[in-house]
Amino acid sequence: MKGSDRPTSANPPARQDEAIDYAIGGANALARHGIDLARRADGDLDQAILALEERFAPLACALEGIAAPAGLWDRIDSALNADETARIGTSEQRLTDGEWRDFAPGIAIKTLWDGVTFMLRCAPGAVIPPHPHVAGEHTVVIVGDMIIGESVYGPGDYHFAQADIAHSAITTRTGCVLLLRYQ
Repeated sequence: MKGSDRPTSANPPARQDEAIDYAIGGANALARHGIDLARRADGDLDQAILALEERFAPLACALEGIAAPAGLWDRIDSALNADETARIGTSEQRLTDGEWRDFAPGIAIKTLWDGVTFMLRCAPGAVIPPHPHVAGEHTVVIVGDMIIGESVYGPGDYHFAQADIAHSAITTRTGCVLLLRYQ
């Protein structure tokens, strides 16, 4: 292994393996989706993937061209039109869309569709100070870890804090993306 290929403390071996699988196309669709989510909260993972993709790009150029199967573009066009029809009456907002505002050191917040639903993006080691709640707060961990007292929450975990209680500090070791909704 060359020195630049060695995992660093910012890029542990498991993350390096994820980056390699992603960059060379070895990850299945579910794994790619998970890595896509993880790299949004983990700048080091994102940079590792970008570096690998840049490094592997000349290999793709060295391959001979492969002719597309007959009718492929028509099938793609039909699929896109069907997808567009299926989206009528729906809306979406991507994690990277919209305005992220500074909330606290290492923490950004983005308002979603209704003004009571938010996403928080927290850097590794970030701390949300203790705070009172004027409304009930529903929290779902999307990526990373969220720590409240002795409880550690991971992707898919849910936490509820009722109104009129003081919330202890929230921390994260790995960084996280949280979905918050107030009632």
